[in-house]
Amino acid sequence: TVAPTGSMRPTLEAGDYVVVKAIDFQELQPGMMVNYQARWLRPTSPTAVHWCVRKYGDEWVMDGENNKNYENTKETMMGKKEFRGIVVAIYTTRPSP
Repeated sequence: TVAPTGSMRPTLEAGDYVVVKAIDFQELQPGMMVNYQARWLRPTSPTAVHWCVRKYGDEWVMDGENNKNYENTKETMMGKKEFRGIVVAIYTTRPSP
């Protein structure tokens, strides 16, 4: 399930389910939606889903769809250790409009 942060609204809402495909960290490209264990969340929290913006050294600058700023600090970037996979499908329990 998606972490309840609201950072990817309206694409994702808290409680939505994502299907994640494991790929090699080196295959990531800008614009990919990925699942990762965010450093800024407790280790027991659900994983985060954000967009890969650009590579910076061995890590990625991340961005939530609803965020005002890129996540480009050591605490908010994503490294190989945090990476879980790319999002290939999204399922929601929200009612259809």
